[in-house]
Amino acid sequence: MNNPSLFSSEHLKLSPIDSEKDAPVEAALTMNLDYVRQIQPEMRRPLSTFEVKAYHTELLKELKKGQTKYHFVIRLRDDPDEKMIGFIRFQWIEWSNSQAFLQFAIGDPEMRTRYAHEALALAMQYAFDELNLFRLSCTIPEYDETAWKLHESAGFVREASQREAVYDRGRRWSLYCYGILRSEWAENQKEVQP
Repeated sequence: MNNPSLFSSEHLKLSPIDSEKDAPVEAALTMNLDYVRQIQPEMRRPLSTFEVKAYHTELLKELKKGQTKYHFVIRLRDDPDEKMIGFIRFQWIEWSNSQAFLQFAIGDPEMRTRYAHEALALAMQYAFDELNLFRLSCTIPEYDETAWKLHESAGFVREASQREAVYDRGRRWSLYCYGILRSEWAENQKEVQP
């Protein structure tokens, strides 16, 4: 997907946190165990709007403090209410090594099915075109087959597996470690070009 706009694609746009508008939506999303699993291990319980606002306040302070984390809210491009559907976060950015860790989540399962690939493409475009990263990595629990298949289809390579590192639904699961290099992403972009 070669897109002249850095923060938008055909259906999505990336924007900053608007805590007043986003906190109630995100608090409601934390009632959805599938959403919580996407952002695990950070959070495994429902949060109130107040708690999410407090989290946003701390996150915004952290974003201003240094350049080791970037956070975007995912919204539908044509939604007049600009309701949050998920987020993209680059964290643990190592500028000397040109690498970062990617985390993203979309709350509604139907929206996740429809827009996850597009959101991931936007994230990679920002990482490689704007942040000038060499490498992007992420971890995905073994049980989230949809997520690891999505990342593999986008060019991520499974590089390692941490055996039984995640406890969920009464059993232990492996944690898959994925990575993609700028050259791999660029090659995939050439293949997508008409």
